[in-house]
Amino acid sequence: MSISSPAGNVLSVLIVDDHPIVVDGVEALLGEHFRVVGSAHEGQAAIARARETQPDLIVLDVRLPDLSAGEIVRRIRDVCRTTSILLFTAHASSLAAMDALIAGADALLPKDAGTTNLVQALQALAEGKVPQPPAVVRSSAGDKPPGVELTPRQREILRHVAAGATNREIAEALGLTPNTVKSYWQQVLQKLGARNRVEALLLAQDLLVR
Repeated sequence: MSISSPAGNVLSVLIVDDHPIVVDGVEALLGEHFRVVGSAHEGQAAIARARETQPDLIVLDVRLPDLSAGEIVRRIRDVCRTTSILLFTAHASSLAAMDALIAGADALLPKDAGTTNLVQALQALAEGKVPQPPAVVRSSAGDKPPGVELTPRQREILRHVAAGATNREIAEALGLTPNTVKSYWQQVLQKLGARNRVEALLLAQDLLVR
């Protein structure tokens, strides 16, 4: 069943991913619900296609060969001011994903979330609603809750997470056990009111530069 805008037009979508097989699969899925206006495998091509087609929605991977996801989002925002951008990636906890959300992407959905979640997230964005979990929404990870203060050890853990380190790598660097690192990280998430790494890093931007 096609999903239409309030004006009755079938919503248009542009798909951006550097893996042709992923593009083909997503296009086949979304073609049942949306009007697919094109695809791109690189950032420059995505920006050009977005400018040309002015899609209602863009499905964007965060790792492309020529430009960072944050740069792509910023440049698309310059040429498509009303387009909703959904990050669809296997690297949901990466710094690239966080940068793209900060740059103006509307939400992020892990690629392992399933096809139903992808359609529902896009429909929610098109209707001006907040996609439900497992999507991460930029607006839901806005200002840091007032009064949040991390201990020196918690801030140290946060900085290692922001650098992309795993719990095991952090444990080795700090002389801790992985379980201890996990415990500290859970404390950080709880203090920030975040559900995952991406939300935590968005909420803790000011803490990371102290």
